[in-house]
Amino acid sequence: MPSFLPRRDFLRQLLAVPFAGAPALAPARTAEVDFSVFPVAGFRYYDGPNLLDRLRAGDPVRLVREPDNPHDPQAIRIEALGQRVGYVPRSENRPLVRLLEQGAELRGRIIAVDPGGDRWEAVRVGVSLYLPGT
Repeated sequence: MPSFLPRRDFLRQLLAVPFAGAPALAPARTAEVDFSVFPVAGFRYYDGPNLLDRLRAGDPVRLVREPDNPHDPQAIRIEALGQRVGYVPRSENRPLVRLLEQGAELRGRIIAVDPGGDRWEAVRVGVSLYLPGT
């Protein structure tokens, strides 16, 4: 389970990055900051429905950029159990793409699975920004 930083502490540490050569005031630690939570777009059109009974809250997902996607050049594919389950919704993908292009480490995980619910809301994914040694 990721540890969470209050927004003020996160911003203070982020602004301190240019001064990485300065002596540390506290021991280095790692942190994960929750960034976004959303339903998986296109879930019913890919391998998601076939995996629904095997997906569990807390399972990791892989986020894969698809700059050549004909429908959206900002597309980010979501994979679980080695298969494509859908995409990050367009309303969420632009800030995630910027972070990925800047080399940020984003970690995705399944937040909720509702097999009996609407296929659009069947699986919700959360994305965290991983901050090593902060």
